[in-house]
Amino acid sequence: MDPFSSLPAEVRVKILGSIPSYATTARLIRASPIMLTQYTATESMNLREYLSQLFGTDAHDHELLQDALAVIYLSETYDVDQICDLVRKWEAKTLPLPFHRGDNDMVTKLRLLFERLSEFIDDYLSKATAQNTAEAYLQPPRRTYIDTVDPQRITLHDLNAQERLRFFKAFIKFEGLCKFNNQKVRHAPARIGSNKALEFSSWEKKALMCVYEYIKASYSAMYVQCAGAHTFKDYEKTCYDLRQNRCRSAFFVETMCYDPQYPFIRYGPSHYADNLPKELPWSGFDVLSHLMMEVKAVHEPTWIGGMCSRYDWRCCTWAQHIVRRIEETSSLEDLSSLARRYSPANTEANPVKRAHRTIHQQRAWVFFDDTRLCPGQEAHFPTEEEVKTEEERLTYERKMNAMKQWQEFRDKKRSKPPEYKPTVKKPDFLVDTKCYSYGLIPPPFFALPEARHRG
Repeated sequence: MDPFSSLPAEVRVKILGSIPSYATTARLIRASPIMLTQYTATESMNLREYLSQLFGTDAHDHELLQDALAVIYLSETYDVDQICDLVRKWEAKTLPLPFHRGDNDMVTKLRLLFERLSEFIDDYLSKATAQNTAEAYLQPPRRTYIDTVDPQRITLHDLNAQERLRFFKAFIKFEGLCKFNNQKVRHAPARIGSNKALEFSSWEKKALMCVYEYIKASYSAMYVQCAGAHTFKDYEKTCYDLRQNRCRSAFFVETMCYDPQYPFIRYGPSHYADNLPKELPWSGFDVLSHLMMEVKAVHEPTWIGGMCSRYDWRCCTWAQHIVRRIEETSSLEDLSSLARRYSPANTEANPVKRAHRTIHQQRAWVFFDDTRLCPGQEAHFPTEEEVKTEEERLTYERKMNAMKQWQEFRDKKRSKPPEYKPTVKKPDFLVDTKCYSYGLIPPPFFALPEARHRG
């Protein structure tokens, strides 16, 4: 017997609206026929309850709902005048709400947008709070955890209301920024004399860079899977070799974070492919979702390089100045910081600062109230001095190992000197040589499953 069948419909709506993670909702409606019926029959009511729980207030009054609506409208509008009108309404927070207009199509899109983003946030959370950050980020992004329940994995359920809202705010604003940098939209704000789409608070800039770092690492992990070097042992060995041979002194501290350039440093593909993880995030979650679906059936490096080269890169190229601006303004506290950037004494510290910033971004530090969910508590977010100490420890360890190996070579206990490294078979990350006039434009990540499949 279905235990939910005895509950009033209003209570079932409350239950559906109170579940922060779509993976849990999916498991519930799979197990309970009556909850599945409720889920489909009262979609608008469920969504309003969900948003009220998320926002902590009436969903109609929250600006994040306007941001979400802007993402949807800008994904569907192509006329320049209509885009300008949408931007004006978004700035005035007057985009039409779908709840009282009977706009079931928009309600469905809003629901799917929040459900899909909750899946990405859950994936980010599981990696940000993992015991071994690098090992977690070596795994490709997962959008659903319906079939597996890991009680130790941190999800949206474990966050308080403020933390959940921060995650959704950052992910939606990041997608909005990508939409505003789209080829068909980017000139609209200037046309109406506005720059509001690029105005962010100090916290928002830091949060946006956390989302950017997560997506960048996600693309890298998909490359790693195709290359077949997806274990932490592979990653650690590459770091070891690079440090020992001093090929790249700025390689990230592998015991603390993951370097998205790993597959490209290891195999040395073309410069074009090397830029993919850095630039594709500015295509937003549409491209990431599409590639995640496509890569399930193909596991060849040649394919993934060719596939990525087919996407419409026009928004990526335009958005590069955005990331530079955000990085600079979020990292500079005052003018004296700017002066120190060019100080010779600070040159050596730059790799440590970069690693320190990336560690905190990959571990989602700006979103949490405290360290209660993190392994090691405060130690999960090391200071710059601790990062520097770990870097020095790793360098010393490799130096001592090299000395030991040289001694073994001199004692004829090994046939080749330590510098000798067998040639690593390089996967072919070739780009697609075909000519595409407009680029591949995937369907919105919040499209219905059959629409995403057709894309």
